[in-house]
Amino acid sequence: MTPNEVLDVLAEQQDSLNWLANDGRQHFADARLSVFRSDEHFAVFTEFPHFLHGAFAFYNWVGCVGNCLTADAYNSQFEPSLAPVLEEVPDAPLWREDEYINWLGDRAAFSVRVQGKRYDFKPSAEDYVRAGIVFEDEASGENSIDPAQLMRFVAVALDHPFFLSEDQLRSLIQPRFAPEMSLLLQTDEWQQPLLIDRSGEEDDLIENIPCWQILSRAIASGDLSEWRAQDTSGFNTDWTSLERIYTDNDSGYGFD
Repeated sequence: MTPNEVLDVLAEQQDSLNWLANDGRQHFADARLSVFRSDEHFAVFTEFPHFLHGAFAFYNWVGCVGNCLTADAYNSQFEPSLAPVLEEVPDAPLWREDEYINWLGDRAAFSVRVQGKRYDFKPSAEDYVRAGIVFEDEASGENSIDPAQLMRFVAVALDHPFFLSEDQLRSLIQPRFAPEMSLLLQTDEWQQPLLIDRSGEEDDLIENIPCWQILSRAIASGDLSEWRAQDTSGFNTDWTSLERIYTDNDSGYGFD
């Protein structure tokens, strides 16, 4: 497995990585890249926990590329019918259904259910800052926090519970290859192409992005030295960048 062979697979399958191609419905709260490899095979997974406007639910979308994946790996990207990763609790609803759906999120206090367990939050301004959230006013009450901000807060407060476990990711690798694969890298920092529309620039093709060229060499060799030494200033998967992506390309939450 050479770097060029790895990069060719990444380029051929790049549409399967769930780019940050916001269409005004996906409001991202977190991101993670996971890389598995052996001497002959590799698998790369991207995960984007997000609020999906229109479905009014919170999901973790999984993208994947590699030369050893199961059909379920590709199917997992397109099945929002999978259970939401964050849910409301009956006595503390996040929505009120009248003639239309109203968002009730209150930044002062809210309750959610994650992995079957209830959590009650009364965050301070400092708690929000630790999650990378800074409000422009001191409002509270209904609709004083948007769904993606709420999800982002919960992600940080509970140490990023929305991602798949290593075993769950491994289950998307073909069984005959999974035992030999090692987890090479898991990070929330990388350069993700921004294919907002399919007329995108050449700079958004994976084979032209230095981050992915470096990753291809790391996958082929198993050596992360070059990856760790690269300039990360252009990376775009931190919370501030994610917030800007969905804000700049959003048609509005529609909760007012």
